Amino acid sequence: MYWIVTLSVLIAIECVFAGTALSTFFPARPKPIVYDFFATYRHGITPKYDVLFLRLLIVAGVASFIGLMQANRRKQGTKTVFLKWFTCLSAVMVITEAFFLFKYGVYHYPLWLNGLYVALAFSVLIKIFSPEAIKWLSTFDRRLRDLRPLAHLSIWMTAGGMVLIALIVWVPDVKGAVARMFTGEHLHHMDWLLMPAGWAHLSGNVLGIDNVSRYGIGAPVLVSELTQHFLGGFTYIHAVIAMMIISVAYYWIWFYALRLVLKDTSWAFIAIFLGLRLHFFNLETFPFIFTYPQVTPLRFFWDSVFFLMLILHTQTGRMRWLYGASAVAGFYVFYITGEGLYTLASFYVFLILREAFIIWKNSTTLRRLEIREIIFLFLLPWIVLLTSLWIVEGHHLFEGVFWFNQLEYIRYYEAGNSSQPMLGNLVDPFVIQAAMAFVWPVVYLTIFVLFLGRLMQRTLKNDGLVMAAACVFLLISFHYHAMLANNMPSYLRNGVVIAMVLVFLVKEITAGWGQYHQRLAKLACGVAIAIATVTTHQFLLHPNIFNFSRNPMTHPVINQAPVGRSSYFSHLFISYPDAFKLPVNGLGEKEEMLVTENDFADDGQLRAFFDKETDYTKDVALIRSLTSREDKVPLVSSFENLILMQADRRPFFYTYFMVNSQPRRMRKFPVTVLYTKQNLQREIDRIEHQKPTYIFVESTYLVSPIPQAYLYDNEDLVDLLAYIFNHYEVYQRGEFLAALKRK
Repeated sequence: MYWIVTLSVLIAIECVFAGTALSTFFPARPKPIVYDFFATYRHGITPKYDVLFLRLLIVAGVASFIGLMQANRRKQGTKTVFLKWFTCLSAVMVITEAFFLFKYGVYHYPLWLNGLYVALAFSVLIKIFSPEAIKWLSTFDRRLRDLRPLAHLSIWMTAGGMVLIALIVWVPDVKGAVARMFTGEHLHHMDWLLMPAGWAHLSGNVLGIDNVSRYGIGAPVLVSELTQHFLGGFTYIHAVIAMMIISVAYYWIWFYALRLVLKDTSWAFIAIFLGLRLHFFNLETFPFIFTYPQVTPLRFFWDSVFFLMLILHTQTGRMRWLYGASAVAGFYVFYITGEGLYTLASFYVFLILREAFIIWKNSTTLRRLEIREIIFLFLLPWIVLLTSLWIVEGHHLFEGVFWFNQLEYIRYYEAGNSSQPMLGNLVDPFVIQAAMAFVWPVVYLTIFVLFLGRLMQRTLKNDGLVMAAACVFLLISFHYHAMLANNMPSYLRNGVVIAMVLVFLVKEITAGWGQYHQRLAKLACGVAIAIATVTTHQFLLHPNIFNFSRNPMTHPVINQAPVGRSSYFSHLFISYPDAFKLPVNGLGEKEEMLVTENDFADDGQLRAFFDKETDYTKDVALIRSLTSREDKVPLVSSFENLILMQADRRPFFYTYFMVNSQPRRMRKFPVTVLYTKQNLQREIDRIEHQKPTYIFVESTYLVSPIPQAYLYDNEDLVDLLAYIFNHYEVYQRGEFLAALKRK
């Protein structure tokens, strides 16, 4: 009877889903009384079918239960096994239909509604051909029980996984991707981490002395050098290509490491794609991850190498891998300061755990370290760090100003820059992701204590030692999210490490099961991760070869406007109030040419728009005519890095980039990233000390009068311009820029 009860409820739910699908073709009509309402109130009446669906649920559930009981009585229960299979199959279909309906209710995209239609049609076919469907499932189940392991399955899964990773990550239309960044986010995320620091290095400036490198010295240096030598030049397009190559390599290295530590290709396959889902396709990566270099594997690349070396060391006992992990931790600090310090701290904790593990377990693979080895392992990261810095910085490494500048950006974040208390994130629509931020550190701590308990009970194995180190790494790395709580799930940036620990625990739990149930567990995990990946909106937005749209950069169904915005393109500025704008822009025009997705028929038009709007030929000619290749050019403008790269000139200001990018025809002042009065004074002192002959500014800054609000909202830029205009006057004009000459 219990199977019949369950089946009748499932049938009732399906009837409601079918009614919901049909209701999309027949909108509900207002009742006659509505037309008697005053017009003031009539617009608030929205007819719906919800009460009808409730009645349908009750009637369908009771009717199907009575019908099924009568049918079962007539057959006298001879097909109980068939009933169980049919109920399970119906449950799967109901879950699928509910999933599509939920997605449609959240995103309102036809894709999910079409999925509901297909699922309902498929459910009808299953009911018609239920004997055949159940026979096929029974056969599949029988083969799953009897199937012998295939000799070459691991090889094919490994090769297939590596190919699939590359296909998921890679964006074929790189120029279109950069064009979407330009039109949507205006490249300021690329400028924040990578491009200005990379160009400053290539142009001959010293990072940390002449120009800021916010996240660390090594990453922009390496990317700029690699693209310059192997891709034919350091450009925004080549930088994205480099990020994609690094991302593919990152997941390949992790895939190899997971195969080693999990000792099972199937579980490694599940873990790497769970990690890909958590890291690559979460809400923080909207609309796709390469818009934000700071959340890509470019930033986290060396944790894959670090953990691979820890795994190789614990499995082989060879010291060269431990020395390698120590060196990688030091180089990581040079590469990206914050993540490097988290990794270095995790390495030191690993050394302590390793010694405790050997003392309590008497490991046959690992031996206790000698005092000289411990000292060397503790010092090696700092030797590698200082050596790497000396190669790039030279004698500046020994200057106090260099170290002051390196600590300055860290102090901004410690002060709470661009963040708020974590409790402040518990607001709609970010409640769930904000609440999860409180859950994850508790999970990490619980798992670490579990491994610590096994260590103290002398039951921990070598691979468990790596998992304990991974939990320490996750706990320490969570410091970043606690410091920068900003409604984004940045706790998922260590997605592969999280996946490794979770899958390792699932593997340990299922280790005592029979072969059949282990296969079921792998199959269930694999299917769940596949569904969770391909149905998440970030996966659908990612413009890889799996994207449904022929124009994934501009397609209105694929694209999604940010919360509270009318479009993704120009979303930062399109709603800016006219009352706070200048009467005209630097061209003397009122038209600002702010575009939305609807302004482009296809991605080709978007690429053409990008080429046109990033062409600073006249302004580049102006800069080149007044400066030489060796000059450091003071430029105060949006897209300052793009302009100086086209002009092949060195940047002048330390805070580079300094002006946040906005469309160049805007009738407003942009904001800067000077932050403090000390930073502003540093740039003014630099002008006062070096007295450059020319300073180049956007012509928009010369428009007057400026709104009084700018004295508050743009205080730093107004003060900087006031100093410049007091000592410089207009000498010559380009298209969007004006050259000011010292008085």
